[in-house]
This record gives sequence, structure tokens and C-alpha cells, in this order.
Amino acid sequence: MITKWFPWKYVVRRIARARGFVDPISVLSRLHKFAEPSEIMAPLELLRAGVVFHARGLMNSSAIQHNLDWIWPYWVEKQFDPHDASFLPRAFSITHVNLTHRNWTAVGLPGFDHFPIVDPRGLLTPYWDGWSIDGWLISEDGHRLIPARQRSVDQRLECDNGLSVSTHCEALGMKLTSQVFVDDRDNESDVDCRQEWSARSDNGGWLAISARPYNPEGVSFIHDIEMTQDHVGWQIGKHGFVRFSDEIERHAVSDYRSGDVSSGDLSNGHSAIHCEVGMATAMALFRLTPNQERRVFLAIPIHDDTAHSHWLRRPHKTPRAMPSSPRPTSRPRLSTERRWNRAIEYCAKLAIPSEEFEFLFDAAVRTLALHMPGEIYPGPYTYKRFWIRDAAFIMNAALCVGLTDASRNALPHLLSRQRRNGYFQSQEGEWDAKGQALWTLNRFRQLTGESPRKQWKKVIVDAVKWLDKKRLKPSDIRRGAAEFAVGLLPAGFSAEHLGPNDYYYWDDYWAVAGLHAGAEMLELLEDPFNSGRCHRIAEEMSIAISESLKKTAHIRKSTAIPAAPHRRMDAGAIGSVVASYPLQLVAPDDEMMQGTLDFLEDKCFFEGGFFQDMIHSGINPYLT
Repeated sequence: MITKWFPWKYVVRRIARARGFVDPISVLSRLHKFAEPSEIMAPLELLRAGVVFHARGLMNSSAIQHNLDWIWPYWVEKQFDPHDASFLPRAFSITHVNLTHRNWTAVGLPGFDHFPIVDPRGLLTPYWDGWSIDGWLISEDGHRLIPARQRSVDQRLECDNGLSVSTHCEALGMKLTSQVFVDDRDNESDVDCRQEWSARSDNGGWLAISARPYNPEGVSFIHDIEMTQDHVGWQIGKHGFVRFSDEIERHAVSDYRSGDVSSGDLSNGHSAIHCEVGMATAMALFRLTPNQERRVFLAIPIHDDTAHSHWLRRPHKTPRAMPSSPRPTSRPRLSTERRWNRAIEYCAKLAIPSEEFEFLFDAAVRTLALHMPGEIYPGPYTYKRFWIRDAAFIMNAALCVGLTDASRNALPHLLSRQRRNGYFQSQEGEWDAKGQALWTLNRFRQLTGESPRKQWKKVIVDAVKWLDKKRLKPSDIRRGAAEFAVGLLPAGFSAEHLGPNDYYYWDDYWAVAGLHAGAEMLELLEDPFNSGRCHRIAEEMSIAISESLKKTAHIRKSTAIPAAPHRRMDAGAIGSVVASYPLQLVAPDDEMMQGTLDFLEDKCFFEGGFFQDMIHSGINPYLT
């Protein structure tokens, strides 16, 4: 109670003004005026992620711009080059973050929760948010072939015998290819991230493989690197090990003050380095004979206790000894191939004349299988988080192609998000997750033919009670709610790509679909009372949606569904398309839905794809 009485706003204002800062209370008040009044202004989870993202950006601004003689990731080489189309002026950017080449590809195994990633030039980041491995060629006459600085390379996702990424480049009489995949060690919790290098130079030289203190988002600290006593690997920090197929022939290390190891001698006689700044680098060199291919393989063991060493957290403690394992070879183990075959054995196959579309389908199936190890992730790195919103779409796609076991394994993780009051939460303050959770449970039932489970009954009833209680009542108008929103869910941030907090139809359509789904399952569970209640609430919400559209039609002067009742038509209307796909709440020839699609195609498409102006500001296949 004392904390409520304390004049926090007054104190914060006085401190800010005394230090010459703008009044933060006034700024927040102004921000609130751009949105409808809501319980929660923004999801705390995204605010936390944003703080971490820009904390790294501050590190990047200190590490990169005055060390451009280093070999940096592809996005830095492009974004910091004034001759490149990706160049961004930095005068008014407090943080330096990857804004132009946010493109990386995951490899891994079905059912395994860790996803090494490969950037567009072959940079390998084996651990989540950790350091990386890169490679380049040095010819006998001193020329270098550096993939990160090449204007073009040939990079392919290969779906044969599992999942791998190969990157090939050539110039100046040199050729370099790397292939990355994850290999099963016949143990559910122990796997190797493998990288195979193939190098060739007309006049000989060296293949350089280097430990790099960064990843596709920016710096990722390395304080210690040590070459193993047998000269076939590195220990990186306390939790990272790299083992080579061949003995290192020359070796060099460097710390931040001395500069990048790539800028120094090819061998400086040191086997270990400690860097207080956290920008240690190391380079292992392997001799190239003129006009002869040299192949070198490396393996990085990934365990459950090593794969989540966030750059801002202390690394997990692991034994300070190289794991005992044979030197890596080129072929994936048969157990890796069998594991992938088991995961997609019963999936739909696409056989059409277009090899390109066949590949896209095969890649999509493997991507789904990879990102459903139990939790469902929309991405392998920055978006490696469980959002119910994303899980609904991902599981629906997985069920449609036949990834039934992966979907079944994900159900407990979905159900664990429900609170005692019936609220499903992946973000505090979101209203769409309840309908999405119920709809997803019913889709699992529909597409597998399995009966709803008895324990789902309480889950459904509690979620429905929450939805019914949360709908706006006429009495809420006196507390600031809009009159046209009565019967709908309150204003919220919803899917954050739709705009400021508002009474989003996206939330309401998901609620209606979830209520109908709940009614179907409760009927099968022999609960006609609650089944009928679900149908009644769904019908009331459908009527409320129609009434709100009628009351605000004068704002739009068109037959279309906006993102929210009193919004003009804009790119946010993409959220309302959910009523057609995947929820099928409206007929295929519905006049208002057709008007919405016509508007989006006419005003919001760019080069054949939906262009989302808000937040994402890009061609968005997820929403298209």
C-alpha cells in the first residue's frame, strides 16, 4: 500500500528535470494518446528483447566502426560500406544493429532443441547467440578470398540425407566451399555441429579457419581461446570446443588491442590468448598444394548445457577438457539420416513439373520439423521464443502436411500456458491467444481423427469463461471504452504488427473461432450445456463485430474490414483476413472480405507480395 501512496511520478519528474532530461512521464503520456486506452501498453517480453537487442547495438557501435580492417560478418561488410546499396549513415543511430541482411538459415535434427545457423556467406554460429566460425583462403602471393566480402556466392539448402547448407565462392584462382550440418552421435542429447571445408588455389597457399567473436546480430564475446595439446582443436571459453580432422599446421591468436588475427602474421607462435575486452580471435591454417583440393572437417559438440550461452549472461560451466571423440569425417552418420527419415516419413509429398516448387515444399516441411522440438519456434535465433500466435499457424501447417507426432508433442507446451483463471499467456496483455489455443486443439482433433481428451474439458470451459468475462459491457463505456466496441474484446496490442493498441478485429475473430472450436469439442465430450454456451457467446460476438462495422462504415467509405472499428483502411487490415483464412468464418465470396483483399492487393502489395508498412516494413510471406 505504501508504494501506491508514494508520489512516484513527482519524484521521477524532479530527478529527470534536475539532470536536464526530458520529463519521461510527459513522454509516456503523449505516447498513450496515439493508442486506445488499454490495460497494458506493450508486452514486457518484447520490451526485454528490445533492450537486449539494442544493448548489443551499443556494443557494436563501440567495436565495429573504428575497426573496419577486421573481417566482419556479411551484414557489417555491406551495411558499413559507402559504395554498397546496403550502406546506412550512422550519425543519428545510437546503436548499430543488423538492419539490412537479417537472413540466416538453421540446421539441426528433428526433436533437438538447438539450431546452429549459417549466414548468407557461410559464417557458422553453432551455439544460440554465441561466437562463430569463419574461413577464407590466402594464396601464395598474398591475395585473399574472403566470403563475407564477395558480392555473390552460391549458397544452397540441401535436403538430401537430412538438412545442410553449402556455400561456394571463387575468385582470383581460388575456390572455397563449406557445408554445415548437424550429426547425430547415436545419443538423444549429444550431437555434433559439423562443417566441411573444401579449398583449392592455383598457386597454393593456406586455408584459414577462424574463431570469431560475433554472429549475425553483432558482437558475441570470446575472452579465452586455447589450442589443444594435440594441435587438432580449440577450447573457446569454458563451454566451447572445436575439433579438426587434420592437425593445425600454423596457428595465430590475437586480442582486441592487437587487432584481428587476420591482419597479423600467419603464425605468431602462440597457442592461447586471453582478451579482457572479449574480442579474442584465433586462426588455424592448413596448407594448400597448387591445383590440388584440400578438405578439412571440424566438429563442435552441442550438449543441452552448452547451447544457450547468451552473450550477456555468464556461460554455463562445463568441464575444461576436450570431449573424447574421434576426428570428424565427411559423411553424416546413418543415424542422422534415419532420424530425419523417421520425422518426415508420413509427410505429404509434392510431385509436379516444377523442381523449384518441389524444393520449396520439401524445404518448408523440413523447416517445420526442425522448429517443433517440443516447443514451437517461429525462428531459430532472434525469434526462438514460444508465441501462441505463431504456434497456431505453424501447428496447422504441420498437421496439414502430416507432422502429427511433432504436433502431438507440442500440445503439452501449449496447454502449460494456461493460467488458473483460464487465460492463455505467451505475452501479458494479449487477447488473441485464447481463441488460438482452442482453435489449435480442435484442428489437432480434426486432422488426426483423435477424440478430444477428457482433461481438455476444464481447459476449454475455463478459457471460455475468461473470454466471456473479458468482453466489453455497456457499463465499460463509462470507464473509457468506445461505444462501438461493446461486445468485443478490449483494446490491446494484439499482433504487434497491426499498429498502436486498439480494438482489433484480429482478436475478436480468433475468439469467435475458438468458441466454435470449443463448442465442437465439448459436444464430443458430452457437455451440451457448455457447448451451447460457447455457440451463444460466439454468435453474440459475431453480431457485435457486424454492428461495429456498420457504426463506423462512414470512416472508410468502402466495403472492407479495417484492422479496428474506427481505423481507416491501411496495411493493418491484413489482420482481418484471418476471418477467411485460416478460420473460414466468412463465405469465400463474402463482399466485405473481397473488398478487403481488393484494397490490400491494390494499395499494399510490392513486387507481388504483401508489404507490411508497420513494424516489419517489408514484404511479408508470413502475412501474405
